[in-house]
Amino acid sequence: MSPDDAPGKPQPLEEHHVASRTPNDQDDWGVQLTGLTVLASGPANRSRSVEPRMSESSDDAVRIDKWLWAARLFKTRSTAARAIVAGKVQVNGRRVKRASTLHLGDRVRVRKGVYEYQLVVRRLSERRGPAAEAVTLYEETSESVRAREQLAQGRKASPRFSFRDKGRPTKKERRQLERLRQQDRD
Repeated sequence: MSPDDAPGKPQPLEEHHVASRTPNDQDDWGVQLTGLTVLASGPANRSRSVEPRMSESSDDAVRIDKWLWAARLFKTRSTAARAIVAGKVQVNGRRVKRASTLHLGDRVRVRKGVYEYQLVVRRLSERRGPAAEAVTLYEETSESVRAREQLAQGRKASPRFSFRDKGRPTKKERRQLERLRQQDRD
């Protein structure tokens, strides 16, 4: 018995024709057998031809969810698909479905949290590679970079009063909040 024939290891299926019976025979329970074909597992069919996955698409189109994942804009394809379904991804100004195809030169708009990315597709890929390769898949527009930087500066400059995971604010924190509210009224 070879290591490939080990018990519990799934064997590939091969087709056998039952030759001991004629097409009109009956089985042991009286059921009519006609043209019976049996799929059986065995060691005879070991060789499989598996085509390697292409690292880059040879076609001129790639699914949008795969491209977003390959470009490392989303950590998983399922989060990319959820963002697409939620309408946070647009291609050439139109809302798309997750199986929509993406072509070279398409303009992609992606909203992640409060930030918005406007990208131009430069290369197509279905394979998620290193971050250095991922940034070559797209080019972010200068307007997009400028808008994100302004938003980040505005968020840094705004006061942060967060009482998450702390419960009620303390007396000192309530006084600070009251002073801020008073300043806003004035």
